[in-house]
Amino acid sequence: MSDSTLSGLPQIPEAQPTNPFSVPFTLPTPPSKPRAHGHKRSASILKALSTYTETVTELYTVTPIPNKGLGVQALCVIPAGTRITSEAAILKCLREPDGIDPFPVYEAFESLTPAAQDEYSLLSASQNQIENALDCIDDDDDLPEGLREWIARIAAIFECNNFEIGTQSEVQEDGSVMTLAGVFPLAARMNHSCRPNVAQTWNAEINQLTIHAIRDIQPGEELCDAYCLLLEDTAKRQTVLDAYGFICACEVCGGDEEERKKSDEKRRMIKRLGEELMLQAERKTADGATKLGPLSPSIVKEGLEDPVNAMEYLEGLLKEEGLVGHDLAQWYSFANWHSVSNSLDGSIDWQQKNYDLNVVTKGRDHADTIAAKTKLARLKKRKSRK
Repeated sequence: MSDSTLSGLPQIPEAQPTNPFSVPFTLPTPPSKPRAHGHKRSASILKALSTYTETVTELYTVTPIPNKGLGVQALCVIPAGTRITSEAAILKCLREPDGIDPFPVYEAFESLTPAAQDEYSLLSASQNQIENALDCIDDDDDLPEGLREWIARIAAIFECNNFEIGTQSEVQEDGSVMTLAGVFPLAARMNHSCRPNVAQTWNAEINQLTIHAIRDIQPGEELCDAYCLLLEDTAKRQTVLDAYGFICACEVCGGDEEERKKSDEKRRMIKRLGEELMLQAERKTADGATKLGPLSPSIVKEGLEDPVNAMEYLEGLLKEEGLVGHDLAQWYSFANWHSVSNSLDGSIDWQQKNYDLNVVTKGRDHADTIAAKTKLARLKKRKSRK
């Protein structure tokens, strides 16, 4: 993720490992009073992987990007659907619902090999994230000089760069749910765009995070993911991105003001249509109906009261905005799950789109793609019997 200046860290001799505290560290005894922001140390920690092998490829290079720090740049044409890489997590830890507890993250970091620690500690975090981590470490914890700041940096790197891993979770005594998350070095080096050209997905079949090109990528083009929900308008997206310590200047946010306003308008319409379709889906389920009902009169665009027309219009807007990854995929899946089409041929068309896009964004070996292929085959078999 975007590099930010990191201050207040221990000075590290050039010839020494990146971790200045290489002696095993014993967690201090938890205080009797609640931790800052309600954080508490987790009794259950999923240890980090002890080894990490860098992916070698001729598709991309990690290189300095103007005004962004390090980023990932294409070395050749990368066609849509290409699996750019798949990688295992260098570090895994359970993530609390209300933020990151620095100590479990640091304990997981301490279990890494020196080489893996070096690679992890070179990843970025914003100053805000470091300061938030410092706030979660009590001043009266009995820590060696400089270690408090170092733990905060390690935790902030996790906060800035973690990706959720599948559906693994753990329910705590207070009812809160902790989810398993990991840090993936190449994925962490990819900068943000509000019109991303790659999709990152956890693939439980191979136990790795995969990165796929969701459109054709040209040589020299930066490979970008998204750090925020893309259907919010520019101002709301930037509010989320502030936590990462940068102002977005992607082709959407940094372009012409009139074009940015048009983009915001389209994304608001996508969100509005999506909310209306979800509402109709809830009513359909409650009523035991087989089809979605007409959309409400609040959808003022002529002809969009019909769910089929609304889905087609929503699909077109997503493509116009270049949101052809997970944002589009979820609506193809929705169209099939809720029988948006009024005909078997229509259902087959939507399911074909769903399958094709799953291949592009997740790969043929992903469980969602396999399920989509199976459903498509069933629909085609039904048609052949008629």
